[in-house]
Amino acid sequence: MSDLTPILRVRNWVEVEFSGRHERTLMTQVICKVGQFSTGLTIRQKKGTRSRFYVQLSPAEHVEVEFVFELMRKALAEEMEKVLSAFIFRNNLYGPSPAKDDDKPRAEQTPEERARLRQIAAMSEFMNPVNVRKAITA
Repeated sequence: MSDLTPILRVRNWVEVEFSGRHERTLMTQVICKVGQFSTGLTIRQKKGTRSRFYVQLSPAEHVEVEFVFELMRKALAEEMEKVLSAFIFRNNLYGPSPAKDDDKPRAEQTPEERARLRQIAAMSEFMNPVNVRKAITA
C-alpha cells in the first residue's frame, strides 16, 4: 500500500462544474474540505465561463468532491426551498388560499410533511420582516 500512496496524492488540474453563485461557494467549500486546503485554494477559470473552474485534485479527491458535492447540492436546494417558504410566510407574501382538493388536512399529512412545516415556521420566526409601505395610497 505504501507504494500506491504517493501516486494517489498526485494532483492534476481537473474541471469541476456547478450552477450559480451559491453552488460555486458550495463547490469551493467541498473542495477545501476534501482536499484539506486550509491556507487557500488556487483555481483557474477560462474567460467567459461562469459555471466551471479548474482546481488541483488527486483522482481520489476528485471522485470524492463530485460525490459529496452532488449530495450537498441536493440538500442545499431543499433547504433553500424552505428558506424561501419561510421568507414568504414571514412577510405575508401570499394571497388568499383557495380551497383545493389537493390540500391535505393536518391528519392526512405525513410525519415528514409536518416536520418540514415546523422547520419552515421556526425559520420564519428568526427572520426579520421587511417593512413595506404602500407606494400609492387611495
